[in-house]
Amino acid sequence: MKAHYEDIRKRIKEEPKWFDSNGVPRYDDFKPELSPNIYAEEVALLRIRCQNCGKEFFVEMNWSSAEKILNEFSIPLSELIKENIIHYGDPPFHYDFDGHLCTGDSMNCDDLEVVEFWKMDEKTLEWKRVKALEVKLE
Repeated sequence: MKAHYEDIRKRIKEEPKWFDSNGVPRYDDFKPELSPNIYAEEVALLRIRCQNCGKEFFVEMNWSSAEKILNEFSIPLSELIKENIIHYGDPPFHYDFDGHLCTGDSMNCDDLEVVEFWKMDEKTLEWKRVKALEVKLE
């Protein structure tokens, strides 16, 4: 379950455009450089749905090779997408369409689509979009 970030949400009346990998609401247009992981080498923007209420969200995921040092089972996002096993986890904290606290916050989400996929170019240190990995998920 993600934190609710009420201190941010109560001050900004508009709905977030997307949420980062920690469930933090983001209000600017998505860009890979806005990932909370400053070492990220791969960044994806996914469209997900709450299993309980059906509300959809755009969420960010990221990966860096440094994670392999901490976790030998860390797999690049690009591989997870190719194997059709990428998964965001719990949706961001939210209220259902009737304005009630949604119990779906504690359920896994339905992963619907990789909307954007970005990879850091090792030579230029610039983000390059990889449209071949922008796919609907099963």
